[in-house]
Amino acid sequence: MLKRAFLLIAMITGFSFVVSAQVGPRHYENGGRYSICPPATWRVQSFAPSPNKIFVGPVENNHTTLMVFTNHRSGLNENETFSEYVLSISFIHSLTLKNYKYNNVSVFVTDNGLEGLKLDYTYEQDNNDIQAYSYFFIFPDGRIIDITCGNARISGNKFEKQFDESAKTLEPIN
Repeated sequence: MLKRAFLLIAMITGFSFVVSAQVGPRHYENGGRYSICPPATWRVQSFAPSPNKIFVGPVENNHTTLMVFTNHRSGLNENETFSEYVLSISFIHSLTLKNYKYNNVSVFVTDNGLEGLKLDYTYEQDNNDIQAYSYFFIFPDGRIIDITCGNARISGNKFEKQFDESAKTLEPIN
């Protein structure tokens, strides 16, 4: 009875429930030497010419929601910090992505304590405004990985929690 009363009050007041993003079974990417859990119900599929699989989510507002994995060069240049490396990627985006707009960069930590940086930005692709997040990590052996996630900007940050929860499961394979 109390539960129904709470639900009725919630519906009347417009209160929205925040549902925890669920992840699916762990995917092992042996070529990229990492494992990660995709968002629940998302497909894991090949994406030529990349050696890594991608995670494919729902199509919304004429854009397929994606998570794409890129292996960057190993290690940083001499006297280069990880923050400088990520900001240099942001600069490259500004030169290569139409209507690129940097929003924010923040520290992001996986469930196993691997610290990285999350780049939040928008751009235009095929006449669609895209909300994107790139998660950058340096593995203990010096390898750098980038998980780039995107959805139609009109969807807002609707998928950000799913991206975050999946990225938190990243683990290196040595």
